[in-house]
Amino acid sequence: DPAPGATALRDALAGTLPHHLVPEAVVVLDALPLLPNGKVDRGALPAPADDDPDRTGPGPRTLREDLVAGIFADVLERPSVGPHDSFFDLGGHSLLAMRVVSRVRAVLGADLAVRTLFE
Repeated sequence: DPAPGATALRDALAGTLPHHLVPEAVVVLDALPLLPNGKVDRGALPAPADDDPDRTGPGPRTLREDLVAGIFADVLERPSVGPHDSFFDLGGHSLLAMRVVSRVRAVLGADLAVRTLFE
């Protein structure tokens, strides 16, 4: 049997783990690089590809969507974020969610609850 791809692994994890625990990226390897003491050589692990074919779609439609997408991208340290991208799939967590809410309030004057990002 061939090894499952990264998308299949993420889908399997999404079926068993809470959404916020599913890794943003998965890199499929034939074997883990090991140090002489048998521990994983983290420095030799490849970086995940930054391009995700599943993250394609339309861009922001309005100025407000564009501003919110810009805030998400800035907080998540990504070049761009689309209106249908998941905050948590892009690496977001509760502390970053609070940063997003603070920035949205400052820039747009909108009263956004942190729990909205978790829904």
